[in-house]
Amino acid sequence: MLNEDLKGEIEAILTYVKHFAVIKECKISRETEEISLDEMRHVEWLASAVVDLGGEPAIDHMPLNFGGNTVQDMLRRDVELEKGAVKQYEEHIVAIDDLKLKKLLTKIKSEEEEHLSKFSGMLEEIS
Repeated sequence: MLNEDLKGEIEAILTYVKHFAVIKECKISRETEEISLDEMRHVEWLASAVVDLGGEPAIDHMPLNFGGNTVQDMLRRDVELEKGAVKQYEEHIVAIDDLKLKKLLTKIKSEEEEHLSKFSGMLEEIS
């Protein structure tokens, strides 16, 4: 499950990096960049947890879908990724018995909920 979470985080990083690179320098671009940095921290935490459990971190990603070419399309894709992440973390928190891992996944889920709120708010502002 942690490696599934890792793959999702890497997908988000790659998507957000592309988005902030192609969006002209503005509030949306800067906020997307900041969120990508949060996702990078999540990768670090998850990879460390996998190693602590004696596993090999999956440094891979899902097939990439960047959304469309407009800022609105990109933000819609970002919202979709965050909704998926929140749902997946909720499922994994329920399925895992280890309290330390539950705490880690709960922290990450909380940050994903913040990202979802930010992306949703930015999309609402420009729509």
